Amino acid sequence: MSAAETSRPLGRKCLAPLIALVIPAACAGATDTTTTPPDSSELALVAQPASFMPVIPGQMALVVVSPEGVTEPVTMSATLTGAGSVEPVTTQIDAGKVAEFLVTPAEEAVGTTLRLHVTAVSSGVRAETSWTMDVVEWEDTIQPLATELRDRFVAYLEEYHPDLGITAETSWTPSITKPQILVVMHYLFFSEEWEMGIMWHVTVPENAWSRMYLRPRTGILPTLGFEIPSYLDPESTPVPWEPPPELDR
Repeated sequence: MSAAETSRPLGRKCLAPLIALVIPAACAGATDTTTTPPDSSELALVAQPASFMPVIPGQMALVVVSPEGVTEPVTMSATLTGAGSVEPVTTQIDAGKVAEFLVTPAEEAVGTTLRLHVTAVSSGVRAETSWTMDVVEWEDTIQPLATELRDRFVAYLEEYHPDLGITAETSWTPSITKPQILVVMHYLFFSEEWEMGIMWHVTVPENAWSRMYLRPRTGILPTLGFEIPSYLDPESTPVPWEPPPELDR
């Protein structure tokens, strides 16, 4: 893969390789994100998400990073402190392209905090950013419903937005996100080309909406959004919805 191509994590099927400057996290338990542009360069990192809610063992905690302000290729490296893995450990991309780093917490990480640190170097100058992730014990019981909702959105996209290339044959890798949230559930699906974030409101039929965003894997932020007004009604079909300004983590 050339430096101009999107960098994608290794070792996970379909999990390959935002826009606000990286800022310190405001949410509890999630990030300590900072950017350090050197005085002699405009090198800076744009990253998503700004922070993480608690994560569970085996969850795909994916971050997306793009170097800006330089013209030479950028070498990026990731280190994880705590029980878990990060892929890739190092990659090289061009400025303006994106790299994805996948953190997978281990079972023994429950009750601890993981720290992911990403460093970028170009022509001798350096920038860096980091996130923290509190690991909790939680059982994922919502994948079946998340998959049903995904398939309803996919059927709509296949018929009305064939230009996206999303069909019933598209292969997806699933992962829960925000596992301790109980009123609005959250789930992620990754294909080779797309990140699909799905959420749904657990309530009475008239308020049981489900929302979905799409992020191209070569970009930082969601670009499209749709909503099923009442997913409990099998006749309820998706309508356009303004996608969120950040990734769901």
